[in-house]
Amino acid sequence: MQPLNWQDQAALARQIRELPPLDNTAVEAEQGDLLIDAWVPGAPLLISFAYVGWDKPSDFYLYGRSKKLEGMTGRPINRIMLRDRNNHWYLRGVTGVADSAEQLAERLRALIAAVTPSEVWCIGESMGGYAAILYGILLDADRIVSFGALSSFSPQFAERYHDMRWHRSMAELPPSSSTLTTDLPELARAHGYAKPLHLVLGTSAGVNAPNAVNLDVMHGQRFADLPGVRYHYYPEAEHAVTHWLSENQQFDAILMHCLFDAADPTLLPRPALPLPAPAAAMVQWPSQFPRLDAARAATAPADCAVLVHTVTPGAPLLICFADGTDFEFVEERASLEQIYGCRLNQIVLRDVSGQAWQRGLEGLGNDAEGVAANLRTLVARMGSTNVICIGHGRGGFAALLIGCLLNASRILALNPLSLLDAGLAECWRDRRYSEHLAALEASPTAPGPRDLLPILARYRGKVHIACTAQGEGSGDDVGSHDVMHALRLATLANVQVQPWPASGDLLAWMRGQNVLLGFIGYCAELAKLARAADTSSSTM
Repeated sequence: MQPLNWQDQAALARQIRELPPLDNTAVEAEQGDLLIDAWVPGAPLLISFAYVGWDKPSDFYLYGRSKKLEGMTGRPINRIMLRDRNNHWYLRGVTGVADSAEQLAERLRALIAAVTPSEVWCIGESMGGYAAILYGILLDADRIVSFGALSSFSPQFAERYHDMRWHRSMAELPPSSSTLTTDLPELARAHGYAKPLHLVLGTSAGVNAPNAVNLDVMHGQRFADLPGVRYHYYPEAEHAVTHWLSENQQFDAILMHCLFDAADPTLLPRPALPLPAPAAAMVQWPSQFPRLDAARAATAPADCAVLVHTVTPGAPLLICFADGTDFEFVEERASLEQIYGCRLNQIVLRDVSGQAWQRGLEGLGNDAEGVAANLRTLVARMGSTNVICIGHGRGGFAALLIGCLLNASRILALNPLSLLDAGLAECWRDRRYSEHLAALEASPTAPGPRDLLPILARYRGKVHIACTAQGEGSGDDVGSHDVMHALRLATLANVQVQPWPASGDLLAWMRGQNVLLGFIGYCAELAKLARAADTSSSTM
């Protein structure tokens, strides 16, 4: 292309409107990093960003496919195509066009003003998918379509969440005076971006990790709170999702949906079920409870769902939810009391049905709200004003759900699920709880709620989530299901996530590393509660 006149908008517009139409030969022969097709008044503008090219500059993205879409729809498309030969994820602009992301966004705005399109679409894959989101937000594009993109281009984020695929490129990125964040969900929230953002993701981590999720899904879940986000999952595809789409003749279908609102060919999450109506309290709690210890917990009858320990009316209360059929966090209470010098009351619960409290507990209610209603009664009897809910796995889901319903002071969750959906779990290759999730659909269907994101959005207390950062299996794309669920909830401002360099049973790992008590004490602010108790007793 001939140099463009960036200093004179009117001259730039004349240049754009005089450009000749492109063809495959011209696109393949272009030596620069910007191409603009002939102007079509009033047609939508597709801005495409090429993926990485290690050995040579990558090809311009989606020229031929967009020409095919024109033939399928009978609608013309304006085209601006860019590539980043430096493989800087478009964060340092584009060679010969702009020297920074801010300058590139400014020049793209000038081109948009010259083209005067009906809509602006940003689209890209991998590195280009990151750029499509970045510039789609900065340009307030009408639609963004991103295939297999990162959500953050930070080496610290990559290390923290065990995604080292492009860590070297991140670390080698030249310094910049830009104040622009490289974290795309943060950028989207800052700009209030609410238009359609289509994330097309392969969920397979490869043949060596059949039960792991692709890291791209983890990144995608960090956008979950944006009102315009739409997920399109392909369980057989890996990171190069468009390669799989092309081989299986599905690329046109997803583009038709994302750009022209044709029928969606992919699986989408179903809407969250509404909260059930509050249930009346069912249990008449005794006024005194025996001391709870490990022996009593181990010998409790199989149908026993709750054990209670109270020694100090008004003391902080730990409500502990188990992942499986064994009571959990029983032994930790005494150690926490000794370390932090405070008395703790405790309730431990287990769901013998394994359905994450969706059908309630025997004697405590028929659903999660019923359990919460009866726990409110018990909390009132104990006089506890500081309620700390803690759980692990499915118990982590319950701690988050019931902790919200109780308006607990703090919630601690280890490797919690964020969403109970058997179809999505299979799509994400998360088969850990397949049997239990399937049982939620058995007649009658469990009433829900299934999705914690809207529940936690209404909660004003503090939430701490610990998760295992390493997925099971081997390969570059192996992601952790536990990180995916944690980061999905971390879209909320009051949720803090602590990843640990482990995989599998996090509760056992934290006990073995002697970090569990410190984590609970720090997140529950037990030292602060102990000081408050000492101050209160000294003034009486």
